[in-house]
Amino acid sequence: MNVPDPGPIQLPPRLQGMLDSSRALSDRATEGVTTPERINGLLRKLESYASREIDRLEHEVGEAAAKGKGKAVACSMGCHWCCHQVVAATIPEVLLLAQWIRENFDPGQIDALKSRCAAYAQTLAEYPGVERVLHSATCPMLVDGLCTAHAARPLICRGYNSTDANVCKRFLFEGKHDSGPVPTLPELIQTAGVVRWGLHLMLRVRGMPGDLVELGLAIAIALENPDATERWLGGEDVFAGARSPAPPAPQFERLVRDEIRYRNAR
Repeated sequence: MNVPDPGPIQLPPRLQGMLDSSRALSDRATEGVTTPERINGLLRKLESYASREIDRLEHEVGEAAAKGKGKAVACSMGCHWCCHQVVAATIPEVLLLAQWIRENFDPGQIDALKSRCAAYAQTLAEYPGVERVLHSATCPMLVDGLCTAHAARPLICRGYNSTDANVCKRFLFEGKHDSGPVPTLPELIQTAGVVRWGLHLMLRVRGMPGDLVELGLAIAIALENPDATERWLGGEDVFAGARSPAPPAPQFERLVRDEIRYRNAR
């Protein structure tokens, strides 16, 4: 039986505009000879772009909530209930994070982080494939309830949110939501998601090793291999052992298909 082509994905204008901007920035940065400096510069631009939009949206919903319209983001410093799960990131995000850590951590802090990475890996070692995402494991960047690399955190961490931190806390400690799923402001998560899509899309189109990776495993690889960026840019699949167990969203695969089709038709 022939399955009809669903056609290009349809996003709201704001998200489509952000995806287009991220794709254009990523396209230019990955064209021709790509250097570590170009990749890191691209990530800084994308993270700044996403953060500005997320901050704007958070301010808007906060003002509305103060007037009794909807709920504001409940996340705050020390609220770490979402930092105990498998997090996926693009390889450039991991590489920039590793560089930030080398520039801001002393040797003792880096050694301690490597130990936390090993503990993270051990916690999930018995769970195969996609089953890993169903179990809790503390992010290696978390110390005493605070993210030690907050300034360089991946895009998805910037967008993730909750309007009721108590629900998140109950889920972490009790493994259940008494009142349904964690209540979020999806537009913040979507903002981070489409910016990451634009980057991930160009990595796939360029034929670079571009699978999403598991942050807790990938950061250990990056820290143990100071030349990881150069090797990855040279086409080596340095992070093969940290590949994310969760497959890309079907909508993303359609984006890749449409982009390749468009480029082949030019």
